[in-house]
Amino acid sequence: MKEDSELYFSEDDNLPEIVKRYEAMVKTNRIAYFDVCDYEKMVDHYILQNRSEDAISVLRIARKQHPNSSELTIKKAEIELFSGRYNDALVDLTSVEALEKNNPDFYLIKGKTFMAASKTDEALAMFDQVLAMSTDQKLDMLFEVVAILEEYDQFETACRYLKMGVELDPTNTQTYGELGFIQEKLNRTEEAIEAYEKMLDGDPFLPFGWSNLGTLYSKLGKNDKAIEAFDYAIALEPDASLSYFSKANALANDARFEEALTVFFEYAEMEEDAAMAMCCIGECYEKLSDFKNAGIYYRKSLESDPENPDALYGLAVVELEFDNVDESYELATKAVELDPNVPEYWFGLGKLNMRLNKLEEATAAFETAVALDHLDFESWLLLSEIAGDESLQQGVDVIKRALESNADVAALHYRLAAYYYLQENVSGSLDEFEKGLVLDSSTSEEFFEFCADAVSDPRYIEMLKRHIPSKN
Repeated sequence: MKEDSELYFSEDDNLPEIVKRYEAMVKTNRIAYFDVCDYEKMVDHYILQNRSEDAISVLRIARKQHPNSSELTIKKAEIELFSGRYNDALVDLTSVEALEKNNPDFYLIKGKTFMAASKTDEALAMFDQVLAMSTDQKLDMLFEVVAILEEYDQFETACRYLKMGVELDPTNTQTYGELGFIQEKLNRTEEAIEAYEKMLDGDPFLPFGWSNLGTLYSKLGKNDKAIEAFDYAIALEPDASLSYFSKANALANDARFEEALTVFFEYAEMEEDAAMAMCCIGECYEKLSDFKNAGIYYRKSLESDPENPDALYGLAVVELEFDNVDESYELATKAVELDPNVPEYWFGLGKLNMRLNKLEEATAAFETAVALDHLDFESWLLLSEIAGDESLQQGVDVIKRALESNADVAALHYRLAAYYYLQENVSGSLDEFEKGLVLDSSTSEEFFEFCADAVSDPRYIEMLKRHIPSKN
């Protein structure tokens, strides 16, 4: 409530003296005169201090002294709004509307009251009046309207108003910044990038703008552009640790792990709690196959945060590299318990169960992984291997399920081609083999790993030659 009230209420340089006089009047039970403006200031003062009862008391006295003041009626409606008494507020506002019909601030308050009462259409009608009435301050009033719309998650409508703001003043960087924020909320990444770029064209010295831009480029996988944006953010605000962390992530996502390590270490020096950085450093070392250092930093992360599932799972991967299967299994199991919604953890746990010949547990783990992420084709492949050991048809059935959501994955077509070949369904095998070649001819070995005899089968060799010229 206090945060909301700041939209309308503000302090004043003369306020301390006014409040002192008022409180002396109340304490001595004597009557003193204050004009309407003074009473409004005092109401604002108590609301900002979250002293709603005192604000109501001021208003009660004020309305006795100024019974015909529409300003005080509006102030009463504001208190009712922030107290959740929306219908009372609307009644009071309507009672003075004829007197305030040329006041855009009045319609702004009435619009917010309608919005709070879930009367969205009526609220938007009020906001349209606000902008129609405003002349010199139209853009400022537009920002006030947008702030209310954001508060009530009306992002689509806020976007429409901000586009009006762009038409009003195409050079206003604040408008583009707000528009970028709203487009992010609407998951319109390309449009958000365009808005932030226009903001930065107008004012390139906004570190938050570069940081937001970098985050959006990272979301699209445009890591080079993301890194460049974070570099600008860091140059403008060298103490903003989050930009270092974001840049390091972008470097890691671009497989530039050594560079990422350097930046992650810089970030770690800036933060008292560097558990997350230690985990990321461990992951970079893991990707570089430096498992000794990976283990060191995963353990450092766990010293600060013993229940960090990413560090636990990372350490599980490291322990498995050193053939410590039991330790790896324990760590992966704990990671899954802490965060059961990460398909990668279930995939790793499934592989460990296979390693320990716990095939039922492995099957359950892979089924969970693909339930969380239908695109996890590696889990589908291992699930099909377990099923295929029971019968080839079961393996076929699993791959067919996988292809329902992964028709563009060559590995699945090669695997289905292999199962068909082993079932002596050569026509079906050749059909799937060709689909795999069309998608990715460079991984055709995956088929021959399962079907070594097919290496000398002229039908497969001929098909390879058609799709891979070097085989001629």
